[in-house]
Amino acid sequence: MACLEATRTAQDERALPSSRFHFDSLALALSTFPLLLWVLSILTAPVALGFSIFTLRRECSIVQRSKIRFLLAMLLSLLTLAGWTLFFLSLSGHGMRPTMLPIG
Repeated sequence: MACLEATRTAQDERALPSSRFHFDSLALALSTFPLLLWVLSILTAPVALGFSIFTLRRECSIVQRSKIRFLLAMLLSLLTLAGWTLFFLSLSGHGMRPTMLPIG
């Protein structure tokens, strides 16, 4: 602790950050909260996916954190987008319907 205080007083305050924003938590929230109001997920799923991809390799915390929250956010976003795609395909009549094969 004394080492941190000595560094803090010896150098500029900006050189030693005391906190960081948790981008992985934001990405996970963007992909899960809209499940409560599913209509919003059509907007937040692409944002969460892009945000996760953009910040995956970025240093997001002072303490080393796992990338599992980013990966979970990407998976949930992809599943949500797949669901919306299937929904719109079914509305347009191009959904996945069983085909009738002629017999004989």
